Amino acid sequence: MLVLSRKPGEKLVIGKDVTLTVLAVHGGRISLGIEAPPSVRIVRGELPDRADEPTILWLPPPPDDEPSDRE
Repeated sequence: MLVLSRKPGEKLVIGKDVTLTVLAVHGGRISLGIEAPPSVRIVRGELPDRADEPTILWLPPPPDDEPSDRE
């Protein structure tokens, strides 16, 4: 296991596609920002890795210039 010390605002890059950013430190807790392509599955370590559950990906809404079904 690699152990690093980081301050808020500092980043850690994993491979070419994943970036972790320390957003805040509050006592014994940290807030992390994770930038990764949609193909990278990210789950909290305490959650079991269950292949039978679908991976839910958030996709941003389409830009306003695209036609909408709502009128």
